[in-house]
Amino acid sequence: MCASAYGKERLQPRNCTIKWDTVSCWPETLPNAIAVLRCPENLAGVDHTQNVTRHCHSNGTWAAKANYASCFPEVQHHVHEDFNVISIIYHFGFCVSTVALIVALLIFIWFGNLRCLRNNIHCNLILTFIMRNIIWIAMRHSVEEVVLKQKHLMWVCQGFVIAFSYFQSTHFYWMFAEGLYLHIIVVWTYSADKMHLWHFLLIGWGLPVPFILVWAVIQMKRTSNDCWTKESIYDYIHHIPVFVVLLANVIFFISILWILITKLRMTNTPEATDYRKAVKAAIVLLPLLGITYVIFIMQPDDSTPYGAAFIYIDTVLQSFQGLLVALFYCFLNGEVRQTLRMKLKCCQNSHSRTTATRCSRISSLSLQKQAMTINLAMQQELLYDQKLNGTKEMFSMSDDFSADKQLSPDEEETRNFMDTGV
Repeated sequence: MCASAYGKERLQPRNCTIKWDTVSCWPETLPNAIAVLRCPENLAGVDHTQNVTRHCHSNGTWAAKANYASCFPEVQHHVHEDFNVISIIYHFGFCVSTVALIVALLIFIWFGNLRCLRNNIHCNLILTFIMRNIIWIAMRHSVEEVVLKQKHLMWVCQGFVIAFSYFQSTHFYWMFAEGLYLHIIVVWTYSADKMHLWHFLLIGWGLPVPFILVWAVIQMKRTSNDCWTKESIYDYIHHIPVFVVLLANVIFFISILWILITKLRMTNTPEATDYRKAVKAAIVLLPLLGITYVIFIMQPDDSTPYGAAFIYIDTVLQSFQGLLVALFYCFLNGEVRQTLRMKLKCCQNSHSRTTATRCSRISSLSLQKQAMTINLAMQQELLYDQKLNGTKEMFSMSDDFSADKQLSPDEEETRNFMDTGV
């Protein structure tokens, strides 16, 4: 860890500062000098006996990229050349997945008709992916920098590593919960009404806790001067239970497919249609969310042509795993799509009714205005007739009528009516 290895004050203002590049921790280095480190031990396929170098410019800034070429065997140089591409895939995949997962979670929460045991399990699985991705991004961009500058905050980095390990484990346990739910629905049909959400909450959130706590306590007693980012034998404390639940998911997957295929051959009722949906979910999701880890648990030798393919496939699956969860559990889910269509139609109808009401009000106001105008004209005509009959003497004596005489409002209105006819 940078803070523990190079925790001293900066020697010269023009030196390159201590720097963490997400792979190696670079010490303070003189300008126009080359820093040399051993190849990182926590990366697979790396020759740990070789060195990695990075140039410190004359202005006290590091070169944009370190030279990891010697860390990789000659046959794997193409993997090293794409090392930055793999890093970009990870960051892009985690960011896109996190956004999609948040949208999916909000959809499940917002629409009340989507709240059921099945979708509640989906929501918890989605939440584990969101938390894991956010913590991973924070660790890569913020936590390391904070601890790098302030050594006494080592516990912050350790806390993030514990949280990441916990949520990394929980999403496997919630995948197990998904497999268990499908298995109960399809195989143990008569037990379906006995399922409750708290059973799955205990499995998904509760089971990983003791394993993570034991691992964290051992790590604290073993060392408190680093961030526990390097792999160690103690990681198997929480890795082995994860492997066990993955094997259980494989058993669930085989059992579900066997039962469903048998039932689908026998009937074509609406119930069978529901089973088909479950089969599609099992075929699409269980391999992507669990069984693939079992398939790729034995990493091929990096010196073989399959090594590079393994790295890229594993990178894509892990970084975009959350996006696949959001797609298949939410955005491509028929129930969710129908709910969204109904909501959109409702909004369109509401807008149409609002527009029609507004037009109706405008039309009503126009008719009222016309009626008031006609009524006023009739009143004015009646008033004119009354005044005309009662003031014949006044209008006959035109010589005595003064043009600049001040008329009363009623007389002015009568005069205007006589002159204009309105």
